[in-house]
Amino acid sequence: MTNNWRPNRQKDIAGSFLNGPAFQWFDENYNGFGQWYTNGANNNLRDLLIAKYTTIAMRNKWQMEYRNICQGLTEMVDAYVARFRKAISKAEMGNLLPAQMQVMDFVAGLRPELAIITNGSNPADLDEAEETAKNVESASLINKNVIAAATNPTAEVKELKAQILELKVEIKEVKYVPREDRKPPQNNGGNRKPPY
Repeated sequence: MTNNWRPNRQKDIAGSFLNGPAFQWFDENYNGFGQWYTNGANNNLRDLLIAKYTTIAMRNKWQMEYRNICQGLTEMVDAYVARFRKAISKAEMGNLLPAQMQVMDFVAGLRPELAIITNGSNPADLDEAEETAKNVESASLINKNVIAAATNPTAEVKELKAQILELKVEIKEVKYVPREDRKPPQNNGGNRKPPY
């Protein structure tokens, strides 16, 4: 029971959210609904509402969304898994498709760098495929961070490079005077002997 509400109370609460033709249908068929939802029951209000008000066009749209689902370029596997599971549930294909077809559809929607390794691991079911894809993504992120740390100079290295450039500029600014152009030192009272 949700929030400790009895099944009949759950059914009444759900009915209070309906209006127009949906409420009229609910009111006319009230005694035929056993509860809001119990797994495996044939008289679930939730399932009967979906069956009554889901059009063929909606079902087709959901199946097309399922068929075309792909992981976004920056989307994490967890987010893709949630969208994939929702799409397969809405399209009501979860029980219709064999496990291997679900795996193939899931892998086909992954980004290529994840799909290759996930598919190569030959997952037996959707749960295993999802777990493998998450592990591959995690390892890939770790590798990217290690490579980025190795190739991107730290602040200390950047500071040293800036200091070197400054020194190079200062050296160029200092005028070089060749030895011949230098004035000989003045004799300061005989303390030094001239070079002969």
